[in-house]
Amino acid sequence: MAERGIISGYQGSKPREVLITKERWQELKMNTEPVQSNSKSEE
Repeated sequence: MAERGIISGYQGSKPREVLITKERWQELKMNTEPVQSNSKSEE
């Protein structure tokens, strides 16, 4: 998550910081949800 810019990098014993807003996190979650497909083949 640090590589994606969501949280800060490792800083020893200090806690990591959240770098994005809650709204942005929800947008990212919505964009990465799997798309359901219809398994029936069309003829």
